[in-house]
Parts: sequence; C-alpha cells; structure tokens
Amino acid sequence: MANMSLIEESLISYALSPQVQLESSKKSSLELLKGLPRNLLSIRHPDFIKSLTKSFEDQSHDGPYEDAWRSGRALLALCLILYPKHYPLTGYYALELAKACWNAHVSENIGEIHWAGRLVSVLDSAESILQVAGGEEEDEVASGISTVNELRSLMNSEHI
Repeated sequence: MANMSLIEESLISYALSPQVQLESSKKSSLELLKGLPRNLLSIRHPDFIKSLTKSFEDQSHDGPYEDAWRSGRALLALCLILYPKHYPLTGYYALELAKACWNAHVSENIGEIHWAGRLVSVLDSAESILQVAGGEEEDEVASGISTVNELRSLMNSEHI
C-alpha cells in the first residue's frame, strides 16, 4: 500500500470539508464512492480500514495528537464514503476524535494548536449524527450521547 499519510491526506481532502463538518457534505456516500479518484482505490481493500482504525485508536489515547487528528479525519472521510451520513459508526468515530481533541487540549505538551476549536467542530458533528442514529445500536447511541454531554460539561468548565 502506498504511503499511508499521503492516502489519508488525499482521503480527507476528497470527502471532508476543512472544518470537519460532516453535515455539510453535499455528496452522498454513493456519489463519493462512484467518483473515487484512482489514487484512492486502495481504500476499498478490507485491510485499509483495519489499519486506519488501529492507527487512530493507538494515537487518539496517547498521541501524537496531530497524527490522531489526521488519521481520525481520514477515518471519518472513509465512513462518509462507505456508509450513509448518519451511520452510527461514523458518529462513534467522530466522538472518538472529539475525545482525542480533548486529550490534546488538556495535555501540557501540545504547543499552540487550536484543539478547542477542533473539539467543538467534531463534537457538534458527532452529536448531530448520534441524535439521528438508532435502531439496533440504540444502547451504544445513548452511551455516545451521554459521552457528548460529559464532554460539553468539561468544555464549559474550561470556558470552551
């Protein structure tokens, strides 16, 4: 597989808006999949999502958070291509990315990166997806909404 970070960046620019506003995506997953550029055809391989998910999960808890930001957005972009916009898994990954942004925000070694703005943007997207999702995943969605509320409470305590 080609350089993973180059594929991630291409995937992000193809399927996501710069602010990671999942709701602002104007194309359906079918349109995104049909128009997939040649340099992104490898994302259809089952090992790609496994590898991307593992990278994101490893990075989102312990850093480096910039890498978690890139791989998390790439994972969200992949979800937008493979699944309907309000698919529960997309909301789950958006929430995990929001938690990674929170971890980076409260970390002492993050530099001058604007994690709070990223957190707000991704958390808004996660919440909007999870509020629509349901069905068989209802318990997981309720847990996700609870986590959204906990993060919002923490953000309020930090004046974010």
